[in-house]
Amino acid sequence: MQPRRSSRLRQSLETPSSPTSLTYPGSSSCQRKYSRKRLRRCTLVTPPPEHEVESLSEDNSGDDESDASQEETVCDNPQGEQPDEFLQKGPRYEESRREFQTLVQANPALLRPSKVPINSRFATVEATDRYQDLKNRKFLIQYRLPLDEENFQDVKKVIVDSGPIYTVMDSDPFKPCVVIQFIANLLDAEPRGDGVAVYVKGSLVNFSPNLINSLYLIPACEEDPDWTTYNIDRVCAFLTNNRMRRWEDMSSKFLTATNQVLYKLVCAN
Repeated sequence: MQPRRSSRLRQSLETPSSPTSLTYPGSSSCQRKYSRKRLRRCTLVTPPPEHEVESLSEDNSGDDESDASQEETVCDNPQGEQPDEFLQKGPRYEESRREFQTLVQANPALLRPSKVPINSRFATVEATDRYQDLKNRKFLIQYRLPLDEENFQDVKKVIVDSGPIYTVMDSDPFKPCVVIQFIANLLDAEPRGDGVAVYVKGSLVNFSPNLINSLYLIPACEEDPDWTTYNIDRVCAFLTNNRMRRWEDMSSKFLTATNQVLYKLVCAN
């Protein structure tokens, strides 16, 4: 009897190195001791550590240590390799970097904020306060879908047909300190093109929906239809294969096996 997807997802969290489960790459910690621990395990995926956020000192010693930790924790991950039917992420990322470097070489002022930042990490005092509020929050780690796993081919088909397949393929380790700094500085971002320029580690970086879509090969999307015009009871029946026909009785546990996996991917990714 085929196990339910929800049970398989629970197993995946308990056994992250299993080749038959959804995986998550986790984050690279700001502390070297965690990187050594993960390096000795060298599992196929990196579980999210209990990380400590670097201090708010003026220097960048915490960032330097984070960079070294990132290099140490990255090891070969055959489970993360993309099948031949999909484009490799390396060339796409390099092309994006080259385009940005070409822009700043022609106009170095693009890297400099219009207002003098308070230090190399924060644009304003308010950004420092936001960092303090954010630094102890936990990250929601993205899932990576094992594309060659037979039990998930139905899920893979839905995601491929709808477009965002690369969002469940190209999940990488990340530096929590840098991500939190980015979010803290986001409210002070400067308008640029169809997006904004955000202050990160001493320079402005571009951030926009088009940039995200180009990196993840997301097709152009139309505006979402007004969901309030749909019969929500019919939607429940469709998602549960007629197990539930009323919104008042709806629960995620009644979703079909495929929709349970899709639901968890949508919530996490």
